[in-house]
Amino acid sequence: MKIAIPLTNEKKISDHFGQSDSFGVYTISNNKEITSVSTVAVPEGCGCRSDIAGTLADEGVTVMLASGMGNGAFRKFTNSGISVMRGWSGSVQEIINDFLRGKITDLGSSCFRHVRSSVHLSHDLHDHGKVHEHDRSHAHACGCSTEGHSCGCS
Repeated sequence: MKIAIPLTNEKKISDHFGQSDSFGVYTISNNKEITSVSTVAVPEGCGCRSDIAGTLADEGVTVMLASGMGNGAFRKFTNSGISVMRGWSGSVQEIINDFLRGKITDLGSSCFRHVRSSVHLSHDLHDHGKVHEHDRSHAHACGCSTEGHSCGCS
């Protein structure tokens, strides 16, 4: 299995998928161990990064673990055969480990200021997976502030 995670230049999970600097691709063995790590550069063009879906699918990625992701990018990934789990933050290793233990699901919705951290996972379970949404008066996750652009984000 291969898992992709949108990263910052500091190799931390990017809070906003559309503002990621690269993608970490983690190959997972049948023993649920990371056997290799590679980095995929962000493609030129649209700021929402959804054009990377086909590239990651061609690399064998089947899971995307992300913090916030717009619905347009979400659709492109799922249409490419990649399961997307949104709403998570924390260290890359913690998120991957929690996913492999079955503790990570897609929390739905798209743009979050407050996301779930794997560090607070057990504490947050009483909240039934609800995510606190913020007002949507800012530009959506791909960083574009104009409506009607062509990247497919909503």
